[in-house]
Amino acid sequence: MNSLDKVEIWFFVRLFISLAGGTLVGYVSYLVLDYYYPTILHRKLTKWRYKPRVNPATGNTMRLLSEEEEDVHLEEGMQAEEHIFSIDYDVWVDEQSGDVQIEKYPGHLQALKCNSCGFYTMRVVREEITQQPAAGAPGELIKHFQCNYCKSVRATAYKISTKALEDYKATALKPSFRKNKNVDLIRVEIHSNVSGKKFFEFQNLEQATRFLEEYEDKGRQTPLTTFRAPKWPFGIFNCD
Repeated sequence: MNSLDKVEIWFFVRLFISLAGGTLVGYVSYLVLDYYYPTILHRKLTKWRYKPRVNPATGNTMRLLSEEEEDVHLEEGMQAEEHIFSIDYDVWVDEQSGDVQIEKYPGHLQALKCNSCGFYTMRVVREEITQQPAAGAPGELIKHFQCNYCKSVRATAYKISTKALEDYKATALKPSFRKNKNVDLIRVEIHSNVSGKKFFEFQNLEQATRFLEEYEDKGRQTPLTTFRAPKWPFGIFNCD
């Protein structure tokens, strides 16, 4: 074997090692960004969200109200948003001065903004296929929406692919929680064949059970389309 052949062999060996090493580094980086970083970011955002607030007017430390206590400070439309888990509100109260601060965050489920009342309470109530998909031509799906608060209705047309509806069906989720006053926090982990793994946290069993019922209903009603929620955090309101 002459020196030229040796150079060619070493070139391809080094090229293979470089490609393998680059692939390994890229895959590890992907895992870090896809799993580890979102977990760390979520933990930091959650810590910041529940960090005690300070009233800028008085300097007093404010108290975060529970789900049962905060309803008196929320409008009926806001309560409707929380009921369907489209928006989550945190209410902070300065017990000495009576000042109230309301913070708005995206909820666990997604809903459209109602053009009539302005709340994120517009959900799908019925679907109908007006045109079946054919070879090389998409079909048409009409989604009928109704506001959970003001009962306003509207309909929107969507294009559907030639895939079978069974391809979009998600695994049905059945709530299995029971009442237990000793539980401080409920964490639900959902594995979806569409959006992967998701975690949801709730303050009590009733809220977690109601969420699973809403999640299951949404899975049956909207198998073809996913709506995007606003980025976290969403907004802050001050109430004097």
